[in-house]
Amino acid sequence: LCVVSDVFTTHFEITAQAALRYGFPGCVQEPRDYKLDGADLSKPEAQNKFLSALDRDDPYLTVVAFPCTQWSVINEIFSIERSPEEMRDARKLLAFAMRVVKNCLNRRAHVMLENPLTSRAWKQPELAGLKQDSRLIPVRCDMCAFNLRDRDGELLRKPTRIWTTSAAIANSVSQRCNRSHSHGAILGRGDGTSERAGIYTPEFANAILDGVDQQW
Repeated sequence: LCVVSDVFTTHFEITAQAALRYGFPGCVQEPRDYKLDGADLSKPEAQNKFLSALDRDDPYLTVVAFPCTQWSVINEIFSIERSPEEMRDARKLLAFAMRVVKNCLNRRAHVMLENPLTSRAWKQPELAGLKQDSRLIPVRCDMCAFNLRDRDGELLRKPTRIWTTSAAIANSVSQRCNRSHSHGAILGRGDGTSERAGIYTPEFANAILDGVDQQW
């Protein structure tokens, strides 16, 4: 039984924590990220290979954290012009993320789609159909509630939007900042903080898996 498939999430903390938690052969599918494992997921052949693996392994939950760089509000704040090639690839990956979501829905498996709350991807037409799908539950969370910190140890709020088919996962991850602490800045620091903010903490990964255990 395959429990978790992990695509685009960078560093694959969910896969690592699931392997530790469940510990049996095949409990996790080999994770995939954009161009980091030798497969370019903007290419149709790599996309089809991954979708075939989903059909074969039939994971209980697939986590999709599609790349957000081209959709980031940072581009507007700092007047960063993304090239037509960058935006073309971003749309290819967004369309692929939607294919993964639809694959999960068709298999009646669970899916979790994640991106920053301010990501402009949420407003793109590729996602329009999913917004009308009653099987998907919208969730807002703050990553400081899951111990996301910068290199100096200061908590990072990083408001995040999630859509998931699992009510238990939605309940488990819908944690907001309790306002008992200050937050470090993410935007404009130039020291890798924005990249660091894209990594799932063990606390967040385990909150997702707690939801899996409750939903099962």
